[in-house]
Amino acid sequence: MQNNKSKIAIWGALLLLAFVWGSSFILMKIAIFDSSGEIVYTPLEVAALRIAIAGIVLLPITIKYLKSIKRSQILPLLAIGTLGNLFPAYLFTSAVSSIPSAIVGMLNALTPLFTMIVAAFVFKTVVSKVQFSGLTIGLIGAFLLAAGDLGVTTVTGNIEWWACGRVVLATLFYGISVNILKNKLDGVPSTAIASIALFMVLPPAVIVLFYSNAYSALTENPHGG
Repeated sequence: MQNNKSKIAIWGALLLLAFVWGSSFILMKIAIFDSSGEIVYTPLEVAALRIAIAGIVLLPITIKYLKSIKRSQILPLLAIGTLGNLFPAYLFTSAVSSIPSAIVGMLNALTPLFTMIVAAFVFKTVVSKVQFSGLTIGLIGAFLLAAGDLGVTTVTGNIEWWACGRVVLATLFYGISVNILKNKLDGVPSTAIASIALFMVLPPAVIVLFYSNAYSALTENPHGG
């Protein structure tokens, strides 16, 4: 009975995570545009706001774990902060400003592929047949869903391949970040990794917000709050 409850809890957590992660692409677009399609915050401002808010909210956890971090773990944490948070935050928000958030979410399915490629070729991790088969089936399903929409065009009729490319680059960064986490920070609490990595990229996010029009949008634009 206890095992069944644990399995239900795990599946429930997985479904909740999928919902939160998937809905983030819709929320990015909502943050950028108002109901009439006018820009409220630029993609760069939305990305900086996401990093800044997350970094500030997690500050108490950062303070708790900061002294326990070893010097050898600083660079891996910085890499996770930049490749797993800072760069993807901008790449995804800039992409959803040009193409449907559904396409962005589907292209995000490339993350496990890049994770496996980096693991196999950079960190020499052995990939099992079961892992490869599961990944292949998942990718086929994702691209079948996206196949009808990949020819997204602008008003000029040009295919937005650059926007799709930003998503692909972001998923590559995710794949590198996951492997760094697994190989360089094994044993470090996940809450410590998340909070300290975000703390490390908090300064550039704050600088972007300071020199942008984010504050004006927040205080003067009726859709900015």
